[in-house]
Amino acid sequence: MRFKVTGDHRKVLEKQKFIEFEDVFSLEEIEKVASHVDAVLAKRTKRLIESQSCSELFHAGRDVWRDDPVLQQFICNRGLAQLTAQLFQQNTLCLGFDQALRTTTRPGFPNQVPASLQQKSCIQPLAGVVLIRLLGDWGDTDPLSLYSNNLKNREFDKKGPQNFYSERATIAERQGASENKNSEANLTQSKTDSSSCLSILPKKRENAVLIAPSLIVPWEMFFQEPKRSFLMLGYAPAKALYVSEKNDLNLHFLKKLGYVFGDHLNTNFHPLLYK
Repeated sequence: MRFKVTGDHRKVLEKQKFIEFEDVFSLEEIEKVASHVDAVLAKRTKRLIESQSCSELFHAGRDVWRDDPVLQQFICNRGLAQLTAQLFQQNTLCLGFDQALRTTTRPGFPNQVPASLQQKSCIQPLAGVVLIRLLGDWGDTDPLSLYSNNLKNREFDKKGPQNFYSERATIAERQGASENKNSEANLTQSKTDSSSCLSILPKKRENAVLIAPSLIVPWEMFFQEPKRSFLMLGYAPAKALYVSEKNDLNLHFLKKLGYVFGDHLNTNFHPLLYK
C-alpha cells in the first residue's frame, strides 16, 4: 500500500479537516475484516451480535486487533500509518487505538453529543484518525435524512456543530495498485446542504476517510441505521500520554494492560508503525 500525498491534499484537509481516499482496500479485504470484528465482539460479550445494543458493542469494541491476527495485520498496516503520517506531517506514529462502531437491529446510542475526536480519546494528543466503512453501503437508506430529522427535533446552538464543510475530497491517487498505474487526485465539490456534516462517512467500503482530531463529529450519526459497522483507527505521536479523559467511554480499557494515567504509550502495547 503506497500513496503520494500532495500539497492539494493538505489544503483540503486544512480547510475541512477531513479527506477521503478512494480504493484504499479491496472489497474482499473489507468483508473479511468485518466478519472478524463481529467474531471478536461476540467472543468478548459471549452473546450473539444481533441481541446487543450499540452501547454494549461499543464498550466491547476497543482495540479489537489485540484478539485476532487477521485484524492485527489489517489495523497495524504500516502503509496506512505512513499515509496518515505524511498527510498530518508527523515524524513518528503509534497505533493509539482502534474502535469498532457497530449497530444491529437496535440502532441508536442515546446521549451522544457532538464532540471532537480528541475530546473523546484518553490518548493525547492524537495525530490523525482513519474511518473505514465495514458494513452497509452508502445509499441503502438515506442517512442524511435520518440525521437531519433528528437535528430538527432538538435545540441546537444557532451555530450548530462546528468545523463541517460541504466540500468533499475524493482522492484516487493510490500508488502501487498495479506496477504502472498511478491515478490522479480528483477533488470534487458537493452541493451545500444542511446535512453536509455526514460527508465524513466513507462513500464506499473500499475507501478510507482521514480526519483531523480537532474536527467536531456528530457521534450519533454512526448509530442511526441498523446493521452498520465502521472501524476507527486512532494514531498518536510516540510521546503521547494516557490521560483521564472522561468523555472516552472506554477510559479504563488500558488499565488492563498496566497503564496508569500520565503514562507514555508503551510500544509493546501500542506498536510504532511509522518513524
